[in-house]
Amino acid sequence: MKRKQWQGWGAGEQAQQHYLVEPRALAGGGDLRHVSEFLRASGWRDKSKAGGPLAMESPDRAVRITYDPFVLPGGWTIHGAASGHQKQWWAVLGRQTPVEIVAGLTDALTRPRSAHAPEPVMRPLGRVPQSAQIRTTSVSVLPSQLSAWQQARITAARAATWARNAARSSRPRTTARPHTNAGGARTYR
Repeated sequence: MKRKQWQGWGAGEQAQQHYLVEPRALAGGGDLRHVSEFLRASGWRDKSKAGGPLAMESPDRAVRITYDPFVLPGGWTIHGAASGHQKQWWAVLGRQTPVEIVAGLTDALTRPRSAHAPEPVMRPLGRVPQSAQIRTTSVSVLPSQLSAWQQARITAARAATWARNAARSSRPRTTARPHTNAGGARTYR
């Protein structure tokens, strides 16, 4: 009986070394797309200027999120506008705040809390901060797996946004609209 030799991961795909980092608060910055792509999929507007900092605005324009590494001290600013009895608010997070922590805050602005919160987060080789306080576990991950995980997050955001918008549009109207007949002329009573 011949032994069949394993052919690898697939055409042109090689596993990449990553590390699971705990505690996540010390994992370093991460990929900004973890936050920005989810917000875009949730209906947020990208207000970024070409070559400038990341700037996102909520659909109701009540919250603005920016990431600017070029100013001191640099990092994330999340600003909520005053509305009714609620005063304006803001949060400032440094450049090395893990994107998963920022996403936890921004996700809370778009949907209920994720069941996968305080769990380890993944960082590629060379992006693990130097600290005696963190624990790492080496894992091999395919680029297609990373892409699939990110796409699943974006798909979930789009589905939640679609459901929210569908529910909003199916509510009965609270104001009456004038009735027009087929000929286009209004009838008055």
